[in-house]
Amino acid sequence: MTGKHNHWNRQEREIQSYNVFFAALTARADPPLSRQGFEAPVCFPEIEGQREKIQAHPDFLLYDGEICLLVEVKQGDNIEDDHIDQMEECNQVTIERAESYLKDAEIQEKTSYNGDVSQVETCISYAGLDQDYIEKCRHEWPNCREQLEELEEKTAILGQSAGDSLQLLAGEFDSSVLQSIFEQGIQLPETPKKEFAITEGWEKESLAVAVCQIWGHDAASGPVEVTPSAIRSHFAPRHAIPMGRIKRVLYFLSEIEACDDISDNDRDYVYEFTVDHMDEILGIVETVRDQPVEGHLQEEGQMDLDSFIDENDDEDDEDEESANP
Repeated sequence: MTGKHNHWNRQEREIQSYNVFFAALTARADPPLSRQGFEAPVCFPEIEGQREKIQAHPDFLLYDGEICLLVEVKQGDNIEDDHIDQMEECNQVTIERAESYLKDAEIQEKTSYNGDVSQVETCISYAGLDQDYIEKCRHEWPNCREQLEELEEKTAILGQSAGDSLQLLAGEFDSSVLQSIFEQGIQLPETPKKEFAITEGWEKESLAVAVCQIWGHDAASGPVEVTPSAIRSHFAPRHAIPMGRIKRVLYFLSEIEACDDISDNDRDYVYEFTVDHMDEILGIVETVRDQPVEGHLQEEGQMDLDSFIDENDDEDDEDEESANP
């Protein structure tokens, strides 16, 4: 595999790893975490506290009315230094900070729980780890053993695989409830439902694929119009995508003829998918696998795009909002 292909393949595996873990909460799992009362009211939470110097950004927050479980999900099998650092940040979250975060997230409106927390727990789940790997890491690979021992001191380590189990492999939970659940393991479905379509970092390739799959495929039945605000609303609140990044992706899709820019004097940033674009819509995965979005724009000489679309711009376009309530 050449280097240029890695960017999309990594994003695709990351999205899949989210969906595999999330499947443990659904009826497709056996037994599902929901049977134990756990819900995932917040995905990709940012739990921060200036006074306590906390900056914890786990992938999932699971909550059963008492236990707040912060989960980091990794796509591969390499235990890296930044994984240890991430779990150390999660371990800094106190009961008080967790309760404050849950109540700020209006947990009472999203669940049957009131936001009280008696215990904060953490774990990290790897898509490529199993018990055999852990044994080799612990007994045969010295560099791996050092990182494993450091990580398991800080958190519980799980392995996950579609069609296999989500199970505790190393470390332990303080909670006897969680220890029992994950020692026994949760059988995961062969084909998890696709709850997540883009990466935690809102990367442009995964966003381009998601836009084509969500809005572009509908063009087979007739023209579909879409705006940046409609896309942002669709993914909120799970993903708070900067408006500038959405605009760049839509511009890219129009450049590869997956849609048309139909903006006019009354409406800015309006794009239309039609059946005439279907070849490009259906081929979007191969397109982004071959070249990153920004790589394509640079190659096509669209560098002046930077002057009017900042990918990290998070402000709504007032004209667009008024035209598309």
